[in-house]
Amino acid sequence: MMRHLIGLGLGLLLAGSSVWGQTEEDSVRTRQLIGLRGHSGFIILHSQDLRPIEDSYPWGAELDFGWQYVSKRAWEFCNCYPRAGAALTFWNWDNRTILGHGITAIAYVEPVFLTRHRFNLSIRMGGGPGFLTRPHDPVENPNNLSYSTRLNMTLLVNVGFNYRLTNRWNLRLAANYNHVSNGGLQLPNKGINYPTASLGADYALQEIDFVERAKRLDRRPPEKRLRLYTTLFYSFKNAIPGVARQYGIYGFGGKGVYYVGRWSGLSLGAEWVLDHSRRARIRNENLNLDHQRGSVLVGHQFLLGRVVFSQQFGVYLYDRYQVDDPVYQRIGLLFHFTENFYAGINLKTHRHVADFGDLRVGWVF
Repeated sequence: MMRHLIGLGLGLLLAGSSVWGQTEEDSVRTRQLIGLRGHSGFIILHSQDLRPIEDSYPWGAELDFGWQYVSKRAWEFCNCYPRAGAALTFWNWDNRTILGHGITAIAYVEPVFLTRHRFNLSIRMGGGPGFLTRPHDPVENPNNLSYSTRLNMTLLVNVGFNYRLTNRWNLRLAANYNHVSNGGLQLPNKGINYPTASLGADYALQEIDFVERAKRLDRRPPEKRLRLYTTLFYSFKNAIPGVARQYGIYGFGGKGVYYVGRWSGLSLGAEWVLDHSRRARIRNENLNLDHQRGSVLVGHQFLLGRVVFSQQFGVYLYDRYQVDDPVYQRIGLLFHFTENFYAGINLKTHRHVADFGDLRVGWVF
């Protein structure tokens, strides 16, 4: 299941690059880049259970492969020049005994702004798999409550400050927010949330010429401004730490999205979840409670061609087994295979702690 989630996530992120596909007129208007940079940061202690790792200051070494889009069509999409690519990073968590080391592979999309100046600004969003070396073990590593599987899921958001030395060389300073966890598939799974600062350089294999273009002022919403998304989703997770059995999670929901701009929409929806891992916990505690939950959600989503990136905040209206926060967040990535049919991945979290990641399919009316 985790392999499918990660594989689909990478595919969807890279598929986002097709949003800026070229016309015949500018079919060669992409430039390949290679980047190297170092990271240094700290771990956020979002739970008292993480005190054993409070003095950990992770550092990392990153290798970045990217494609810079410089065509007219790419510019007209966002009044910027987008970049897409993948980054491979080695992480030393500064706590070898408990956390070990990690390797993450991030696929990303990144609009770059202010390109007519030597100094420019970019915003990167990405995700992918992570391999970590010291998962939780009740006997050999009981203090690691951050992750309990070697294969995990990673998410990244950063703001980059770039300075072009030449048409090939670029210096980059970035503020990054990183998250790694197994999506709740096995407990304990409090995750590692670690902001970092990174510094490095990019080298373009061909010279990059950011042509100065007029801003596209036509930002009208799509013709079909109001859309109804229906969805079915599935996942599974561990119920009790130390017990290997996995339990299925089934859910369905819907949301209405009203587009207020060319690619920006506001959403309102609801979902119902049958979480059998909660039922196992209820039975283990000899309680007579319902394991199902119902909630309403509000949020925002970006429509990037066939790719949809969404963020939602949910509030439980029906929750008889109240062991989590009454509110939660969802981050999702969808790909439209047709105008109506889509599939994707979604991660649900309570503050900094992942509840579960799911695979979903749906239909848009």
